[in-house]
Amino acid sequence: MAKPHLTDAQKSTLLDKWCTTPLSMQDFCHQENISTSSFNRWRQQLTVPPEIQATEADWIALEPAKQDKLPVLPDPKPNWNIELVLPGDVILRLRY
Repeated sequence: MAKPHLTDAQKSTLLDKWCTTPLSMQDFCHQENISTSSFNRWRQQLTVPPEIQATEADWIALEPAKQDKLPVLPDPKPNWNIELVLPGDVILRLRY
């Protein structure tokens, strides 16, 4: 008989329960009759990494540069075309 599928809320409850026990993950999974691979997958799916939890204080306000302070860029390099005619009516064209 197949095991019933757990909802995200049930998985989250199990994750929280494990955090409050002194058991290792393997022992906890054995006690709850769940596989460690499933438990790890739930942890990845339901846990938000701390670096993603940004607050407004983490953002830096940016302002556009003033037009008179932009550097003057040199003209782009001139384009070039090379055409190489090879035996067998093969033409190799290189353009930049």
